[in-house]
Amino acid sequence: MKKITAVFLAVMMVCLMTFSGCSDSKNINAKVEVTKNGETQVENRTIKAKPYGFMNTSRKIDGVEYKVKGWDVFWSIVLIETVVGPILILGLDIMEPVGLLSDSPSNIKIVE
Repeated sequence: MKKITAVFLAVMMVCLMTFSGCSDSKNINAKVEVTKNGETQVENRTIKAKPYGFMNTSRKIDGVEYKVKGWDVFWSIVLIETVVGPILILGLDIMEPVGLLSDSPSNIKIVE
């Protein structure tokens, strides 16, 4: 009975961590190069930068600065024995957007 309770609690912790990641999205005002029908225009837009991890690097936006979220590292260490917890946390949202890179030479590019 103790094993079942321990496994149940571990599964519940992993589920809770999956649905309540510590990293937050951030709205950033930036100059954006928008390409429509082959024409490129520079516009001021608000973009929503989402956190990303090692399994979904396609979410990363060039020109946006990201930092490692400390609480995600903490929970990865705490849940190391579950194996699934750290994989989900590190794989899906370890890097959190902070703002625009100060030394970014180009605008953020969007193709519509």
